[in-house]
Amino acid sequence: MKTISVYLSALFIVSFLPTAEAAVRSGVVMKSGEIRMMSASRLQSGHGDIDCETDGNLAFRFTEEVSPDSVRLVSGRAEQGRIEIRVRIDASCGAGTASFEYGHQRSQGDEPGSAVSLSPRNPMLSVPLSAGATATVAVDYGIISGDFQTAAYTLFGDRITFIIDSTFGQASERRNLATINFLGQVVDPDRFDPEMDRRIREASDALNEACAQAEMGTMLDQTCEEIRANATTTVLMRRAANAFDANALTSVPRASGQGALIQTQNVGDRLETIRAGGGSPGMLSINGLSFNLNGQRFDAHWIPGLFQFEDEDRSATLFGQRWGAFVNGNISIGSRKSRGKESGFDFDSWGLTSGVDYRFDNGAVAGASVGFSRYQSDLDEDGGSLDGDTWSFQLFGSVNIGEDFYIDLTAGYARTDFDQSRVVDLSGIGSLTRQVAEGSTKTDEWSASIAANYRISLNNGLTITPYGQFYYADIDIGSFSEMGSVFSFTYPSQNVTSNLWTAGVRASRAFSMDRGILLPFADISWQYESGLDGYTVIPRLMGSNADGASIEINNPDRSFGRLDTGLSWVLHSGNQFFVSYSALLFDRDTTRHSLFVGARWEF
Repeated sequence: MKTISVYLSALFIVSFLPTAEAAVRSGVVMKSGEIRMMSASRLQSGHGDIDCETDGNLAFRFTEEVSPDSVRLVSGRAEQGRIEIRVRIDASCGAGTASFEYGHQRSQGDEPGSAVSLSPRNPMLSVPLSAGATATVAVDYGIISGDFQTAAYTLFGDRITFIIDSTFGQASERRNLATINFLGQVVDPDRFDPEMDRRIREASDALNEACAQAEMGTMLDQTCEEIRANATTTVLMRRAANAFDANALTSVPRASGQGALIQTQNVGDRLETIRAGGGSPGMLSINGLSFNLNGQRFDAHWIPGLFQFEDEDRSATLFGQRWGAFVNGNISIGSRKSRGKESGFDFDSWGLTSGVDYRFDNGAVAGASVGFSRYQSDLDEDGGSLDGDTWSFQLFGSVNIGEDFYIDLTAGYARTDFDQSRVVDLSGIGSLTRQVAEGSTKTDEWSASIAANYRISLNNGLTITPYGQFYYADIDIGSFSEMGSVFSFTYPSQNVTSNLWTAGVRASRAFSMDRGILLPFADISWQYESGLDGYTVIPRLMGSNADGASIEINNPDRSFGRLDTGLSWVLHSGNQFFVSYSALLFDRDTTRHSLFVGARWEF
């Protein structure tokens, strides 16, 4: 048996070829070599004319052609890749058959197990040892599931086994022929707890799907590759998933009704002032600011008309005896806890309402007002911010049903301009940085309210007023798009409806003092929100057909209570000063305590 060794010289000819396949083909590799039978290896080029008579050790020469030389498959794109290996016998010094064996070696990433397919994993072909004879073997690649991040393989040529003129031989020299890259998940959702981190897990899934749909070479594709290559720790994976989460939008529907509600409350202040007698038409009334925490108002309109003081010369007032003008103010501060997928946030707002009203002979009142309010919120964990400016117009009135029973009515329209900023923090992930996605939208709100009040005056100076109110609002939120980040989203239009029912009782007791009246009061109410039903919003990634993670707007806490208590000091001049404390009761999302100090002057 002759000793057979091998010399393989390589000639790389790389040309980029057009292809219709989903997988990426980079080029073609050709390697030329020759098999020599000799007692000691002798290096030769392996090219040129073959002379079997002169060179008795030469067995055959061949050329390997591999096309393409690389395959890149991305999870979620339903891609299949194929590499074809073609061997041609250029010349042979005898008759026989040669078998070429190939293999795959993982060169990067974790072993994906059954997540990817390489078929066959160890390809082989046989070719007759006849000049011009060829044989081809195809290797197919695919991703079965994306439950991995990245894996890279090298396709290499290994052993050549042949029989020539009844002589058996083997030669082995490794030849790297092609690379295969499997790109799975950008971030691994299994790193996060299904219950505690549901929002992050869903954002991870959405990010993986968006990256799978990204077109090659786009900014999104480059960002996905940067995350896949560098977000290798749970902390960085969480940061990437959080940057793709658009649940900051939940602050918009939560804030959309605040502007009109502030104006309705301010108009309610005016009606209560008229009923109390301290701001009757024919007088310019400037109320003190009512303090509000998380939408709950604390004011001082419990003072009965018996203890109000007015100038006797009513004809000298600004608008005569029937007309009145007013300016009311409202300040709100508060916070909302995160719940479900909703982000928590802190907020503050203020509003001013001014208007005119007219009193009819039967005691009924009608008027109109315009208002402006400003709302600001900051999301927890540096998630972003929301600013809103509201202009509103309202009609209002109050009708006497009996001597102590009266009904208040309001109807209005409000327009709010919102500016949202959402932080997209990818800092620390390769070369990626912190970005801010910004967008603007408008809301249109129609609202109405009706309140029934019955005043009971007791002989001991105690006044008790049971009351009930229904407030309705229909709010349309316009669609809008963000700009400024690779993870900018487009949001669809939304509609929400509020149905707020309130039942309560106010109690006050007047104590006559040298300089005026001291009036302690207490108010307790129960409120029920039958509207504002939860819903889901699906954002769309800008410049892509990929969806973001679903945005969940939760149902509100339906039932809750409110307790107000305080003191009012009414001077003989008609000026008023008051202090009050209020607490929200039985609300699962918020704990609220507030202190209010205010004043009202009449002139």
